[in-house]
Amino acid sequence: MLRCLEKDAGERFANYSKLREALLPYASTAPTPATLGLRFLAGCLDTTLLVPLSFRTAQALQDHGWLLVSTLAFWGIILTYYGLLEGVWSATLGKAIFGLRTVNRIGNPPGVLRALLRALIFAGISMFGVDVVGMLVEGHVSKDSLHGLIAITVWFALLGLTFVTARRKNGFAGIHDMASRTRVIAKSAHSARPASAVQMEPVGNTNALLQLGPYYLLDRLGEIDGAEMLLGYDARLLRKMWIRKLPIGSPAVAPELRNLARPGRLRWLNGKRSAMEAWDAYEAVPGQPLVNLMSVKQSWNNVRFWLLDLAEELQAAQASGVAARMTLENIWITNDGHAKLLDFRMPGVTSVSVGLDQSRKTAPPTVNEFLYHVAISALEGRRVALHETGSAINVPVALHARNLIQGLKATSTPVEVVNQLKPLLRKPPTVSRARRLALLAGGVWFPVLLTLFIMISGTDKAVAWRKHTFGFWGLAWVYAMTVVVIPCLLAALMFRGGALLRGMGLVVVKADGSEASRAKVFYRNLLAWLPLMITPILAGLLGLLIGMGWAALLMFILLAVLSLKFSILPERSLQDRLAGTYLVPR
Repeated sequence: MLRCLEKDAGERFANYSKLREALLPYASTAPTPATLGLRFLAGCLDTTLLVPLSFRTAQALQDHGWLLVSTLAFWGIILTYYGLLEGVWSATLGKAIFGLRTVNRIGNPPGVLRALLRALIFAGISMFGVDVVGMLVEGHVSKDSLHGLIAITVWFALLGLTFVTARRKNGFAGIHDMASRTRVIAKSAHSARPASAVQMEPVGNTNALLQLGPYYLLDRLGEIDGAEMLLGYDARLLRKMWIRKLPIGSPAVAPELRNLARPGRLRWLNGKRSAMEAWDAYEAVPGQPLVNLMSVKQSWNNVRFWLLDLAEELQAAQASGVAARMTLENIWITNDGHAKLLDFRMPGVTSVSVGLDQSRKTAPPTVNEFLYHVAISALEGRRVALHETGSAINVPVALHARNLIQGLKATSTPVEVVNQLKPLLRKPPTVSRARRLALLAGGVWFPVLLTLFIMISGTDKAVAWRKHTFGFWGLAWVYAMTVVVIPCLLAALMFRGGALLRGMGLVVVKADGSEASRAKVFYRNLLAWLPLMITPILAGLLGLLIGMGWAALLMFILLAVLSLKFSILPERSLQDRLAGTYLVPR
């Protein structure tokens, strides 16, 4: 509050968005627990940066005979990294990139001591287990690559055991979370409502304008239902308004409608009935009718907010006894992304009841039928008649949205709809480009890290691999095929997706929104990994022209560029476009 009242403009918030960000920590909305998939990816990034640094530092000290110092340095780097970054700033580099925060019970940074305890439990269990297994297999396993694979497998298995306590009801808390009384949450549990920029056109000289009552007339919007709609201007309050000019003798607006001041309804401002005049003035809200937006399919990111606005208004209307006109023509979508129920139609709105089969549906729709009607029409981008709303939704949307919309037919009150919709506002409505890229990065991270461990180990095998023509890239390809590509394809055939896809809360669906078959998911994954699978063949052919070393480097650059390009395509990656599938949140 004091910052908002600062005299110096530089000390105040730059805009309402900055003010909103400052107020978010004090909101009553419960924070969203971070999914295990995102925590896994964040941990992968931290490990990739941290472990090679600590391992290489410890190895350099050990080569000088400083065994105790090397051990202290190894653990000191790890604990300092997690203790300072999580304890003071709530996030390591990996968590910051994926929008995660480590907090205490009240949502603040946990402090250095709690962060150190978390790191000691989380890293200590896995590292100690790897050391024990390393001593047991020493002398029994001669190949460094197999030794490294065993160590990495044991490490991940022990890391997974720290999450045996993770349940949805406790926020996916692991043993280290519960012991340190901390939680990992999404950075913000609030979802911003999509809005379009509003450009207010200035009103010029009003002296030459016609007047209706105390208002100046700016434009004629059209005529509908026997009423003429005008755009007016209040010179005293400097605001525009809609003026509905009615035939002489029309009844006055009911008192309960004049006194409405809810966000979901249009506010009545003034009116007059006499032998010469009959008009009503309402607030002018920039926007457009919903039916005009239905020329294209609307995203669930928009529709969920509109459904919530309509459900809350219908809930309030039932409680107050003020009836609402439940038709698509009466829904107005404002430029700031809100939905309003109008008591009259605006000019330019074509009636959507033309396709209504009156023989099948004569009674007015119930609240749940109306909301289902709105959801289907907006998402499918077509004017669905009420008798069609018995069919299933036919667009690829998030599974939680699909379940909600199909369940609307079974709900009986708008209160139930509101209670079901509000938690969904904290779930991702679509799969962003960043998440698609993170899915790809999560798949290639493991073989890259495993190869990196082998290459920096300092053994004779590692030295030999460094001198190899393909070197790092050849070894990384071998590991990628054995520990990622083949398991990924098998998981597609058996479970319609692997652990990474499920851990990130994603699912593959068809164009009609139903879950894709195992064969289709397998085909999609095969297309995704095909460039990597044929890399050795292309590199071998190219190596005949420019040399094997340059060919390996060129193929790596080409794979990286293609991966980035295919992942950041709008809405869908290339493999989804070719396979006819969509990636949506669960």
